[in-house]
Amino acid sequence: KSGSWQASHSRMMAPRELGGSECHPSTIIDVVRELAYWDGSTGWYVGATIVGEAVSGAFLGSKAVAAMYAGGSIPRIAGQAAPGGKAIREGDHLRVSGKYSFATGCPTANWLVGGYLVEGETDGLGQPLFLLGMVPRETVSFDGNWQVLGLRGTASYDITVAEQLVHQDFFFQPFAAPQLRGGAFYRMGFMAPPCIAHSAFALGVARRA
Repeated sequence: KSGSWQASHSRMMAPRELGGSECHPSTIIDVVRELAYWDGSTGWYVGATIVGEAVSGAFLGSKAVAAMYAGGSIPRIAGQAAPGGKAIREGDHLRVSGKYSFATGCPTANWLVGGYLVEGETDGLGQPLFLLGMVPRETVSFDGNWQVLGLRGTASYDITVAEQLVHQDFFFQPFAAPQLRGGAFYRMGFMAPPCIAHSAFALGVARRA
């Protein structure tokens, strides 16, 4: 999962204006389904990690995109969207920390995504404010506890995010984020990319079975 192969597949869901391919959903399904047919771990890894390029490119603020897509590179993103972290707002930054399970592909990532509940803030429905945020790899430790019988190659370790101060541009509200970049694909909203990728994986392994 390295080199030119990784560079090419990781561009599938990224917005074209950031150097991605912004592929049609049917193309993404075909690719992930075929990979999952031949190797379940590879299909799951690709399906899980390309989602990060889609949501980061479409929904994150300008400071985050400048850092993560510097020099035309496509970031490698892994992590877990569950609310395993906490955040405290400090001006235009958030102080975050957290612990997450099943962070597929984290050893190959250079950015880690996590879900954070913001202390003392609520969303428009009166629920605790939930944000997804990105932190750099060097601030995350990998627990290395992926001892399983199946999908071993996904390296879905638990991870721990060290306490740190991160600019608010590195966060977005997943179910209410405005689309900042890209075309029609991203107008389907935050949930479309993971649903497409996970469905394609299921189709591939079911066909193999």
